[in-house]
Amino acid sequence: MKTILAVVIAVIAVLALPVFAVEMSDGYLRASAPGAPVGAAFMTLHNSSDSAIAMVAVESTLSETVEMHNHTNVDGVMQMRQVDKIELPANGKAVLKPGSFHLMLMGLKQQLAVGDSGQIRVRFSDGSEQVLDLPVKKVTAKPMIHGDGEHKNGSTGQMNTMAKPTN
Repeated sequence: MKTILAVVIAVIAVLALPVFAVEMSDGYLRASAPGAPVGAAFMTLHNSSDSAIAMVAVESTLSETVEMHNHTNVDGVMQMRQVDKIELPANGKAVLKPGSFHLMLMGLKQQLAVGDSGQIRVRFSDGSEQVLDLPVKKVTAKPMIHGDGEHKNGSTGQMNTMAKPTN
């Protein structure tokens, strides 16, 4: 009888857990230098629902504000711009990575040191919220290779780099 009761309680507990349409993987905060005013967060968001969902708001106790950003090419020059939302297609994903969509932590309240972790609260257009616990990782720059095999920016001759996390 005790075994059956334990199984019933376990099943009820599992059913009571929230089920999120959006799951996060490969999330991390980029390590910051002492006194740096900004930080960044990256991750992959998977939408398992049959409807598009958007990330519409982000906050953290690590910084004064958190903004959603994207890099865009304007007349051959990469520019970072704040965006109102980040779309997650139905049964698809959004990849937040250096040089693309990402989260900017503005007005850091503390250094983001390798080995630490921090929380970010994310709100989605379907009304759901999630608190993500992200590790802080060192990010190193790696040259970006374009279709022609060149590493240089055709207009400036400067090296293009894509940041990659290291553990």
